[in-house]
Amino acid sequence: ACASELCFLSLVLRHARTPLLISISERVLLAVMEQLRMRAGPREDETPDVQAGLRLCARFLDETKEASDAIGVEAYLTRALSVDEPLLLSGLPEIQPRLSVLDALCQNRAHTAQNDGIAFLRTLLNP
Repeated sequence: ACASELCFLSLVLRHARTPLLISISERVLLAVMEQLRMRAGPREDETPDVQAGLRLCARFLDETKEASDAIGVEAYLTRALSVDEPLLLSGLPEIQPRLSVLDALCQNRAHTAQNDGIAFLRTLLNP
């Protein structure tokens, strides 16, 4: 199979949106890139075909890594949108910053943080 066909295979695997198949997709692309580099030889005399194959694989590899990252983000958003409830804000907050606007994960961190409960936000509040 040529590089473009194997890139398409990686695309099909990636679109399954499961961590296992995305990791297989990534390994396929890395293996194809390694074979293309070996074809170029020790002096790395890359022909236009090899260069094009490497660029194509690199682009697909970037997209595969983004798909892998997206799985965690999508899981977080699903959890946040199903667990966290909207909060009606009115008046001045009791403390700064208003911890009640944080999602459940951040609220847990804020309540377990040492000292004043907002230590984990310190770098954001005092740049």
